[in-house]
Amino acid sequence: MNSVVQLELPNISEPLTYHDVERGGFFALLFQRPDGKKQQSYRVAEMPQVLCSLDYTIDTWMSQAEFIKANRRIVNLDKVGLLFVDLDVHTLPNLRDKSPEGLTWALIEFCRQEGLPPPSLVLFSGRGLYAKWILTTPVPRQALP
Repeated sequence: MNSVVQLELPNISEPLTYHDVERGGFFALLFQRPDGKKQQSYRVAEMPQVLCSLDYTIDTWMSQAEFIKANRRIVNLDKVGLLFVDLDVHTLPNLRDKSPEGLTWALIEFCRQEGLPPPSLVLFSGRGLYAKWILTTPVPRQALP
């Protein structure tokens, strides 16, 4: 069985496992502000500095894909380096009281039973899990539509 890494958020190094700062392109962050959500795009090469400067008291979401322009519109989608699922298990009575480790093992067992590979990374979001399967080669722009 492949080993699964279970991480707590925030974890600055996690996105660097599937975003290559040597490549061009952009990623986006979505911030929850008191007056609504605000999106900001940054160069992938700036990712380490941007992530280190975030205020983690503000809910923030990061795009998993990369874009050819500084916005997150589908027409600018460049590549996707992973598959992922956001599992909000806090609403499920049989799972909501499990520890992050218990949830991770339940997910791995589910994958095994369904004939799916285990995720490469599992992150605890506070309300559930983010399971991520990192691809060996990103899905290129031409294959995305």
